Amino acid sequence: MRILTLDYRKYTSGEVWLTRVLSKCFPNAKIIKTAVPVGDPPPVDYAIVLVNPTALTLGDPVGVYTFFKRLKTIAILVTEGPVSSEGKMLISAFSTPLALSDYVKHKTGVEHVIRPKIDVPENVPPKSSRVFDIISVISNVGTVWRYRKGIDIVEKVIESIDASIATSNYGDVKKPKGTFFSFALSDYHLDRMYKHSKVLLWPSRSEGFGLPVIEAMAVGTVPVCSDAPAHNEFCEGVKISTTYLGSFALDPKYPKYKADWYDSCWEDYVKGIYYALEHWEELSERARKKVVDEYSPLSSFCEELKSWM
Repeated sequence: MRILTLDYRKYTSGEVWLTRVLSKCFPNAKIIKTAVPVGDPPPVDYAIVLVNPTALTLGDPVGVYTFFKRLKTIAILVTEGPVSSEGKMLISAFSTPLALSDYVKHKTGVEHVIRPKIDVPENVPPKSSRVFDIISVISNVGTVWRYRKGIDIVEKVIESIDASIATSNYGDVKKPKGTFFSFALSDYHLDRMYKHSKVLLWPSRSEGFGLPVIEAMAVGTVPVCSDAPAHNEFCEGVKISTTYLGSFALDPKYPKYKADWYDSCWEDYVKGIYYALEHWEELSERARKKVVDEYSPLSSFCEELKSWM
């Protein structure tokens, strides 16, 4: 079998995850990666892609539509807000559009949801063996995107809190006072840092889904996240109250690419972190149970994906 995946710059980490999953679901398949599609597609049996239907149409919506219309395509959709008319056109090109969460299903109007699944390790380090109090999984995402991800909140929290902190970034975050550890965003480092951190700080103002939250919960790391709609589906930890501000364009150059915006106070995250550390054993157990019950094992995701082919 020959499977085509999409290597789109906005979803580099997501595409890495999908490619890794597909290699396990279809060990004998040849995985072919393409950039933003133009021209004629290569001969493949299926295209299985993770896409934001609105973001992907920013360049050439007609060309992208034509590209996928020629293929049998399972599209796993994610979006942070309302889908534009071009995005809806693109969705109609996919043979099988699947939403990554109930929130995405509501925003895109598709019928079915396929939730990510991961394998949960049997044993995880106890609280006493965890070196870091807080881990923050972020990347060098630029001015507009860093605000959506809540990096300004991360900076304020880690500058004011007395805790040991690990952060995955490429130099985009100001170094705080006290302990600071920076590492490249890789599967190896993330797995080790999740297991050796007590709390995940996840202050994103807008998300369609958050795979790092599931990965952290799987090893008992307690997430402290906003109570935005998508987070409320999967985040089992400490929820920080938010105020819905509306849907806004993420970049003035792309007014049709909008995200639902939920804002919160950085001081509340500090309180949430201290609460999570104080009640860590109970919250950690609940977080792991959530993943075990609803987001594992990986093999069940493979079987569900194959059922759509």
